[in-house]
Amino acid sequence: MNDDEVINEHLEATGKMVLHAMRKLRETSADSYRQVMLALNHGCMLRTATTTALSGLLHINLDLVQLDGSKVGIMSVSLDGGLSERLN
Repeated sequence: MNDDEVINEHLEATGKMVLHAMRKLRETSADSYRQVMLALNHGCMLRTATTTALSGLLHINLDLVQLDGSKVGIMSVSLDGGLSERLN
């Protein structure tokens, strides 16, 4: 596997995670979903951050980054022996 393939796989997986989070948000809180979509339409961005450790801990955050740089957590996923997902 070359560098481009690895990068493309990572981007595809990230896109799937964002779509999953947004679907769950829409299902659990239509109002929050509308607020996030409105913010995105007005220039805010989504940011994903992945944290790994040699111990095997993996944590992923999905945040809405507002125009002033502040962030609002949308979803976090932890893989530490089992998947646990928290929709903020």
